[in-house]
Amino acid sequence: MEELIRLFVEEFQQPSTLEETKIANLLGHSDRFIALDQYRRKCLKAQKQILGELAGKLDSMDLYKGCCCAFFCGVLMGECGPGGAGEGLVNFFIKVVSHLCGLLDELDKTEESDPEDEMLDKLFLTAPDKVRAFRGSAPLMMAIMDLLAKSPESREYLRKKDLYDNLERIEPFVKNSSYLLRIYPVCGPMDVLVLAPKKEQGALIRVQDVGKNFHLMTLLERALYQKEWDQRFGLSADVKSPESLKVFAYASGEETARQNGSVYAHAAYYSCDGQMLWGEMGPDTIPCVEQMPVVLIYPEKFPRSWDLFFAVSCHPYLKPLAEIKRELSKEEVREWMGKMQGISSF
Repeated sequence: MEELIRLFVEEFQQPSTLEETKIANLLGHSDRFIALDQYRRKCLKAQKQILGELAGKLDSMDLYKGCCCAFFCGVLMGECGPGGAGEGLVNFFIKVVSHLCGLLDELDKTEESDPEDEMLDKLFLTAPDKVRAFRGSAPLMMAIMDLLAKSPESREYLRKKDLYDNLERIEPFVKNSSYLLRIYPVCGPMDVLVLAPKKEQGALIRVQDVGKNFHLMTLLERALYQKEWDQRFGLSADVKSPESLKVFAYASGEETARQNGSVYAHAAYYSCDGQMLWGEMGPDTIPCVEQMPVVLIYPEKFPRSWDLFFAVSCHPYLKPLAEIKRELSKEEVREWMGKMQGISSF
């Protein structure tokens, strides 16, 4: 197996030609890849090791061939999970994004609105890696999406690289990158403290795979409804309506929404500083008290609403959840509200 991997990596370290960058299924043209692929199909237990070794070698590969190899890594992840491949894949992805931004710099110097084949062919003569990155970006995006959907650790690692502005920049030009912008802020498992001060109610909530606070608010209402705590926390009565239950099913992934619609909140949601909870941001941006994210619930006179688009998962591998871990006593609620004095405007 080691020899098969070595020979394949050796081939994919060689610079790709202009014509090779136009071959979508480049892997299928490589006898060394075919031999490695046949081996892993016969020896399924070897897939995780092959994945780890290839992901660790991506940075040494030609950019276009590396993108094709990353796609194969995505196939392996579907068989055996991401394992330890995350850091290698993310680092290679960051490298490709840097070259994509360089390509857009070149595009800005022209009157072209999109990177056309004629422009790319000319640019290959002076900046071949920018062309390799662009033509390899589609298969790479598929692998990165699968990785980020399966691995909260890889999402956190990517966020630490502060790449969001560059991802926004390449989004209009790179296929499937809009989905990446949605999965980028999705949180890993985390606890959120939910307090209803007017009702002296509180609960500790376990949250995971949620990208927007709009989604969090929807799932929180679902959790309270399922626990039959909706009235205790001050949610309006129509939280039990058929329309709301259908939205809850979409938000949790139990059903798939076939078209966009509107979601109406059944309470008002604030952060501990007294500001309305920012729905467009992710749960890991919620202001904290003693390192604990805090969401405050108040009865709502004027319902807030948002698009259903913001309250559903962006990838089938994600398992969005807001689950009640435990109920707080009235004394605990008062204690936490006391800790917010001087922070909250309530």
